[in-house]
Amino acid sequence: MSVRHNTFNTLAIPDGDVVRVESDFFAFAGAKDDWSVMAGGRDHDVCAQQPDGRWLFSTRRIAWWNDEQPEALVAVMAPVFAGLTD
Repeated sequence: MSVRHNTFNTLAIPDGDVVRVESDFFAFAGAKDDWSVMAGGRDHDVCAQQPDGRWLFSTRRIAWWNDEQPEALVAVMAPVFAGLTD
């Protein structure tokens, strides 16, 4: 099984040396021609500018649809979220 996601309706609001970003997303699970929506929600991120000029995510809060956090998706995505604080 593979997991893919689409992010859309992104709004970025600059605020000094941080940018607050909100995005909607769908996560899909499947293989070949058999894909289905596994989860969806809205990301609430803060990106901070680093001393070297790069912008990196500093926090991420996910608002899941129906307030249901799909454990299977969280387990698959754990490496992506490693190091981020809530």
